[in-house]
Amino acid sequence: ATNLLVWFFMWIASLVPPLSIARLIYISPIPFLYSALATFVFGSCVLSISQAISFASKHSALNFFFSLIIIVILNLLHIFASVFYEWAEVQNFLLYLSFYHHFDRASKGILDSRDIVYYFLLLVFCIELNIFILRVKKK
Repeated sequence: ATNLLVWFFMWIASLVPPLSIARLIYISPIPFLYSALATFVFGSCVLSISQAISFASKHSALNFFFSLIIIVILNLLHIFASVFYEWAEVQNFLLYLSFYHHFDRASKGILDSRDIVYYFLLLVFCIELNIFILRVKKK
């Protein structure tokens, strides 16, 4: 909860520069809102992944390394998906798992229910993973 609160304040701070120049240039409010919301949800997903990994080990350096690797892989899956151009099912699955694929539409101001479902499922999965790891370590 503390990490999410810190992320929320960092996210608010990241909105200050574009909003401070809103009087000088035209910023379309709906796409701006969608992209800002997508940034917040993306950061929340990254936090939940990192939190789940941090519960798995006591070694903070390893936790950071594994979190970094997993998040980078989730960001680059759209590149790996291009290798499977002959297998549409594999390519679509990898694209669905890719952060970039979902974040790209939202950054353009396009709200897609598939993106919302993806982020929601990822958050629920990581929270459940956190609970599972804590229960296993408690025994």
